[in-house]
Amino acid sequence: MRVSVLLATASGTYNASHETLKDVSVFEPLAASLEAQRLPPGVSIEVVVVDSLAGQREPDAMAFLPPGTVYVRAPEEWCFKNRLRHHQADKNAALASATGQVCYMIDDWCWFDHDPDHLARILDYNRRGYFLGTLYDWRFGDDPDIETPFQGRDWREEDWPRGKEWLGGSDPMKPPSFGVQAYSRAAVLDIGGYDEAYDAGSGFGDLDLGIRLQVACRRKLALDKEHKIRHQRHGPQDPDVVSDDVIKCNRALYFARQRLAEGGALDPVVNKPLHPAIVEVLNSAQCMFCSAGEQCDFPYRGEVHPQFQEWLANLPNYDLRRYASALRKQRRLRRRDDGAQA
Repeated sequence: MRVSVLLATASGTYNASHETLKDVSVFEPLAASLEAQRLPPGVSIEVVVVDSLAGQREPDAMAFLPPGTVYVRAPEEWCFKNRLRHHQADKNAALASATGQVCYMIDDWCWFDHDPDHLARILDYNRRGYFLGTLYDWRFGDDPDIETPFQGRDWREEDWPRGKEWLGGSDPMKPPSFGVQAYSRAAVLDIGGYDEAYDAGSGFGDLDLGIRLQVACRRKLALDKEHKIRHQRHGPQDPDVVSDDVIKCNRALYFARQRLAEGGALDPVVNKPLHPAIVEVLNSAQCMFCSAGEQCDFPYRGEVHPQFQEWLANLPNYDLRRYASALRKQRRLRRRDDGAQA
């Protein structure tokens, strides 16, 4: 059994948001967390990092990557070239590069070194038939990050029907899916991975993955009160790589897809042409599904972004499983050639 721990990053090398973290590199939390883990016999860890700043990191920071890390340059697709958010594409590149039966996607600046059974718990839930999500302990230095919008609001005591576990629910439209999530690699490849239509926008890609996982397979997502990750507040992504601009409203995309699911018309497989009903919603310049009112953070409310049609024409259309198989074949050929040269 192999667990692949995946990180897609576009953050600067050092965390300038807090005095105690200014000399901590982006890869140190991951290295410290993995070193602390107690794993069952026969279980190994694979680390896959997809980095939008590959080739620009200081050598001291790179030294924290565990030996054998699969280090991948972020794919230079349309969003990357236009300095738009491309996190879903990077996550798919990590999935395609992974070989573990179980994958654990984490975020920048996340620690779980306080929990030596963190990965073992993921495997236990997987054996029981659940994909385990991770609760956030938002931090600013050593203190609770009370300014983070979601601090203390994600899952309160009253949200738990019994005990320390939340084992899915009858409503697949309300998955406990966050940015830090475990799942079987096979299940995610079956549904095309993360939906890259959420790139060039803000948020909702993780929730969408949770919905499609529960629609497509018999496993439910789960939460455990003891399964938490310390998430440090950090600065924005490198502005030379990712700007703050957004092409369309991801809230509209999410609720349009949710409506399709409720009507039984949702195809859980993504990264192929969008359903016409979703395109109509995104191109309408007025989101009829938006429940946020004036709190909506989409800056182009009431109008269509000038790059919308170009974004639409460059949406990905590929099979993630075939892409992963091609990568494995390339690696086998590279190892064979390296062996022959040696």
